[in-house]
Amino acid sequence: MRDDAQLSRVYGYPYPADDDDAPPDRPPAVLPPGCQPVLAFGANASRAVLRAKLGEHGAATVSLAAHVQGVDTVYSAHVSPYGAIPATLHPSPGTVLTARLLLVDVGLLARLDATEPNYTREPFDGEVRIDGLGPITAHAYRSRHGPLRLGGAPIAVRSVPAAGRALRALGQREVHAAVRDLLEPDVDLDTFVLAGVRDQAVRSSRTDRLRCLAGWPSSEGDVRLER
Repeated sequence: MRDDAQLSRVYGYPYPADDDDAPPDRPPAVLPPGCQPVLAFGANASRAVLRAKLGEHGAATVSLAAHVQGVDTVYSAHVSPYGAIPATLHPSPGTVLTARLLLVDVGLLARLDATEPNYTREPFDGEVRIDGLGPITAHAYRSRHGPLRLGGAPIAVRSVPAAGRALRALGQREVHAAVRDLLEPDVDLDTFVLAGVRDQAVRSSRTDRLRCLAGWPSSEGDVRLER
């Protein structure tokens, strides 16, 4: 992949939720049997990403607009193999996060989990609301690395909308610039990002350093840094 395409992929995270030519999914009258509601707040909220992960089954997965009380989407303290600093959830009293609720066929959950080795899927202990359906119990992916902390506080993902946001919010390019300033302040930003795309050892080293900033120990053997 060309450098400009790689950079566009990194800086474009977490990507548009819906295809431009596809109408938005409408909430069903009741949740269909055989599905697991999964809260999506990063790349999994993108239908194009689900298609890449799960083929046409992913493209057909129902994706509903959801509102979640008391949490925000923040950057995780790790770097993905394609160079982005991805998202995780963090408590934020008074914030109402706008996310997506995926109705995932239970037969696809293992395949989806396999694309998320930096995360664990677990029951979400908050309340997810869908217009027309009311509160729903869901699962969510949580980072194994904890939230990225800059200046001692998590950083919200600016492109994911939230009402009453209390945390400082940055875009992907801005958060990379802040991380570059911490780790390699004399390096050109695009050069810094591309080094993380091209070299697993660079990604692993940066992830370990970001985990330390988050107050987490360095990466354990059972945590794979690739996804």
